[in-house]
Amino acid sequence: MDQPAASIAIFRAGTHTSTDGRTISFSEDAVRELAETYDPAIAEAPLVVGHPKIDAPAYGWAKSLRAEGGVLYAEPHQVEPQFAELVNAGRYKKISSKIYLPNSKGNPKP
Repeated sequence: MDQPAASIAIFRAGTHTSTDGRTISFSEDAVRELAETYDPAIAEAPLVVGHPKIDAPAYGWAKSLRAEGGVLYAEPHQVEPQFAELVNAGRYKKISSKIYLPNSKGNPKP
């Protein structure tokens, strides 16, 4: 179940609209900071389908994040094989990331 996987682009620098309708801009430096401050030992990001209320069930996890050219990449691990097959078959074409701002309620590492 924990086989190596290619990194996937999960977020890009630019202007985004949050689920509560706020428009927020992220610079390349902000994207780099997201990667640098990600700590799966504190709060490992789940790979989920949709936007479940409690981020469950998880079909895998983000082992690490890295930034390159304003793009945030996740290295997935512990991915359910059936989920990986569906993703690789193009069944889930869009990716959305949950980003905690420094003052966000519930931010595990403000």
